[in-house]
Amino acid sequence: MKKILLETSFSKIYMIVMIIITLLILGGYFSYAMFTVSKEKSNAISIVTGNLEYELLIDGEESNILTVPSNTVKDFTITLSNPNNIKARFNFYYLLILNL
Repeated sequence: MKKILLETSFSKIYMIVMIIITLLILGGYFSYAMFTVSKEKSNAISIVTGNLEYELLIDGEESNILTVPSNTVKDFTITLSNPNNIKARFNFYYLLILNL
């Protein structure tokens, strides 16, 4: 064994060592990538496409417009619900239009 190592040139030994080190680094990298992907695959997010529907009830009637005459005060009971089978968050806002 010692004779074989002494007879081979330094460049051949260097190349063999570099190839072995490169293979070890690549093997470690790909095995880490495979374990990471399998771990993340279980926590993956599934995106469901489609339209989200809502149900807006104003004083028990389905509507999306409130009209309040000038110089009056009105109380409304507004119910916004989600009839979909997935959880959703709806933003509720109003637009004030003044007719002078």
